[in-house]
Order: sequence, then structure tokens, then C-alpha cells
Amino acid sequence: TGIRAAKGSLILFLDDDNALFPNAVSTFVAGMQNSGADICTTFAKWLNEPFVPPDTKSGYMLYFPVGGPPDIALITNPYGDANAIFRREVFDRVGYLNEERGFSASDWEFFLRADLAGLEIITVPEPLYWY
Repeated sequence: TGIRAAKGSLILFLDDDNALFPNAVSTFVAGMQNSGADICTTFAKWLNEPFVPPDTKSGYMLYFPVGGPPDIALITNPYGDANAIFRREVFDRVGYLNEERGFSASDWEFFLRADLAGLEIITVPEPLYWY
């Protein structure tokens, strides 16, 4: 997979149906550098359009992930979408995402495993991509 082939110390996920804001990568990296966290997620802006708006002021937010705790994760996903940045060592500690065909919510399950392993998950409290 892409994770195994990646060479950097930080790995940023981006779903194929999402689009990053212009400041997303620099904000994710700053969040990781300033916090020392293992994983950093973020808010998203939702669209009902078939195109990306010309500015980040359009759209609306419906979901505000808070990064845990794991007790809540048994009922709802408190971590955020798969669009997040990870330290490479995270995958050595908790393995990779479940790639089993038909398995739903592999990002949620992965975040929960990371949280239960004691890894620090933070959330940038602003939207950094279109969902």
C-alpha cells in the first residue's frame, strides 16, 4: 500500500473524493510539530456541489471531531475522517488500516486502535478540506 511505500516521517491521508484547502498541509505539519502528537485530524466543510468552491468561506460544517475518548468511539466516531496526518511510527505500533474487502469504517477502527494503544490524537479546530 501507499503507507508501506512512503518514505517521509509524516504521512498525510486524503480521500479521493475530498479536496484540501490551500493551507491544509502546512497547518497539519505545524499541528504535529507544535503538539508532538502521533495523529492529527481536523474539521471539514461539507458541500452539495459537484465542484470545489473558489474560496473556503462557502460550505458548512456538520461534524466536529474532538479526538476521543475511546468510550465514545463505541457509539460514534469522535476522531474525524480519514483525512489526517500520522507519524510513520504509528503504523509500527498499531499496524495498518483494515484492507478487508467490504470492511466499513476502517479509519474509525484504526483511530480507536491507536487511541487504545495510548497514542495521542489531536484535532485542528478548523476545517482544512472539503468533504
